[in-house]
Amino acid sequence: MDQQPKLKTWWLGLSAAAVLLLGATALLVLRGAPPPAPEQAAKELPDAGASPAAAQACDAFDSSKLLVESDKGEAPVLLWAVGPVKLYVDDKPAFSPPEQPLRFIGEHVLRAEAEGQQPFVTRFRVDPHVPALFHVQVDDAMGITAIHLGAACASCELPSVDVALDFERSTETAFELLSTAADGLRRDKWPNALERLRRVPMKDRDKPVFHRLASSMYQDASRPEEARKQAELVPAARSNDLAMLLKELRRLEDEETKLRGRAVLARWNFVTDRFSVVASRFQEVAPGPIATSAQRLQGLTAELERAFDGNDPRGQRSALNAATETVRRTLDQLAAARPGDCALQAQLAKAVGP
Repeated sequence: MDQQPKLKTWWLGLSAAAVLLLGATALLVLRGAPPPAPEQAAKELPDAGASPAAAQACDAFDSSKLLVESDKGEAPVLLWAVGPVKLYVDDKPAFSPPEQPLRFIGEHVLRAEAEGQQPFVTRFRVDPHVPALFHVQVDDAMGITAIHLGAACASCELPSVDVALDFERSTETAFELLSTAADGLRRDKWPNALERLRRVPMKDRDKPVFHRLASSMYQDASRPEEARKQAELVPAARSNDLAMLLKELRRLEDEETKLRGRAVLARWNFVTDRFSVVASRFQEVAPGPIATSAQRLQGLTAELERAFDGNDPRGQRSALNAATETVRRTLDQLAAARPGDCALQAQLAKAVGP
């Protein structure tokens, strides 16, 4: 499916006892993929007519299983070493070209080495479906420099100062400032690099090495947009394939955006479907919490639609997480309302899945 997910809305018809808002809870589905009918989904649950088994010790109901996602979201990571540089991820030699990229998720350690040079070591974090690029080379007299986009620095300190390259006067030469900035970045000391780069004269800020160091500094300081802009300022003819890799990164980002959207929608459909089935069967157990959750899900449906319309992955994930937590709390309230009703507890466990 090459196209971006397109949202459709359909309405769940539930009992009026759950308030009309419950009937306005929306499921968002992919174009061409019909949503599962509530009647069909309900067949997956045991009969709700079993009588309460009072004073029994029921199996513990764990709503946290609803939070488990089958989609790992491993993202492509481009690893590009120029000339004598050798790259290692988690102590294993690594090369990852655009046509066959390695895929990661979570935190990993990158080490770059070149004979006679101070190594570059950093811990990076790859988020689900967020591609990353590492372009590492040896710059004349500056040592190893690395442009890294998409992956957050997990071993860097968080920003506590204004991260901007406003010019500050200095008696040091541009060479001294750039070389000490490069040294700081190899040790994940981006505030040190920021201090040095601010003092680089304006006439020396059009050099490729300045843009490389500035890009790395911004990425370490959690300023990905500025990091990308600086990387794109490196002239293509002097970029050692960086310009080509930036285009490939854009392509991979477009592909992962589509995959991420489909994963979000699939999970949203599962969570809201579980809510509709359980709410329609057990509305008399906790009508207040069910109605409140229905209203909350209605609002989150609108948030999810806006996030897809605005191509906002963070917003999509935020709406999904909020909906999942809303349904999870409702299931907990249903379970707590009748702790000795083992039949109900078993049916709730079936609702959240294995």
